[in-house]
Amino acid sequence: MFFCCSIGSRFIKAQNVLNYVSRPVSLLGMWPVNITIGSRIRMVVYFIYHFYRIGMELIEFVMVFGDLGLVTENLLMTGVQIAIVLRLTLPRFAGSMRRVIEKLSDLHRRDMFKDTREMEIFIEYSERSERCYRIVLWPATIACVSWYLTPVQTYLLARIRNGTFIYEAPWRMPAFGAMARPEVAILVHIIELPVVYVSFCYMISYCIYVALVNHIRCQLVIVNHKVRKLKVDRIRNMEEVLSPIVERHVAVLHIAKSLNDCSRVSLLSELLIVSATLALLLYNIIVDGVKVMNYGFYVFNMLTVMFTNCYMGQCLEDEAVNLSDAFYDHDWTDLPLSYQKAFITCMIHAQRPLQITAGKFYKFSLSGFTKIMKSIMGFYSMLRATT
Repeated sequence: MFFCCSIGSRFIKAQNVLNYVSRPVSLLGMWPVNITIGSRIRMVVYFIYHFYRIGMELIEFVMVFGDLGLVTENLLMTGVQIAIVLRLTLPRFAGSMRRVIEKLSDLHRRDMFKDTREMEIFIEYSERSERCYRIVLWPATIACVSWYLTPVQTYLLARIRNGTFIYEAPWRMPAFGAMARPEVAILVHIIELPVVYVSFCYMISYCIYVALVNHIRCQLVIVNHKVRKLKVDRIRNMEEVLSPIVERHVAVLHIAKSLNDCSRVSLLSELLIVSATLALLLYNIIVDGVKVMNYGFYVFNMLTVMFTNCYMGQCLEDEAVNLSDAFYDHDWTDLPLSYQKAFITCMIHAQRPLQITAGKFYKFSLSGFTKIMKSIMGFYSMLRATT
């Protein structure tokens, strides 16, 4: 009795995991479901502010063009801000993302789980998503706030050393003479505060993506479980036996395709921005030998982002292969001819690759991560050869 109560409460909590990890993005008005007038107003305010920030960074880029160090620092911020806009905006307006969330909600209804093991699988993958969110939550908060407080740290060091303090905004913007006045510097710093939350939402968006991929993996594992425990009654009609499994598998394939359709543009932009920026950063570190510690943290974060995409793509691909093996391992060769044909058809469809792609050409996987590293080094070599 206690076990039933325990798994029941965990199941209800697992059903709400996606809503739980998406709360920061929902507060920004950038979640594609449960849209209200208030969320639309918050979305408009976000767009106005963020495009103002990107405009300031682009103006500063034009002003410092020609100075490799300043250009690199500008591209670090501008590239990230553009990636944030794409990462948050495209899912908000993509109908495919809305369909992914709605179809997953349908698959998470209590009546869709036929035994306790299926519920346990769903709970396990949902709890993985929740743990990922909890692990990322505090480091993301600390990273965003500490970056925002960089001018405060600079000011305190200047006071300790009796030096002159020159305010530099934590995110790039054109320098103007009035910023030397303390009251102007404080005002500018307060105006920069919303970028902390926007940057935090960008990091949390990876937890949302991990949760979505984990839900798809969970459904594949459940289908795998159904296939392995399938007991064929030769008297029953073949369609009656296999239809529930096939229908669920087809639904998962459609969900995976929809998720890839709505994310491949933002993933492509991130891939290009990160590869080019890291190559430029590596060149600047090796040639000029400046800000190794500052840039090292940025390099680590960006490589972690790319590795996360590659790892989730590999996990999705592996689960699809496992399902194909489950069909093959069944004793289908001893079944009637109609069942044999059906199992062969299921195996063929199960072998269709489930992928996370950038654009329509780059596949995220662990082997793909090595290709990213090779591309970065290729960009770096090109920079060395042309200077």
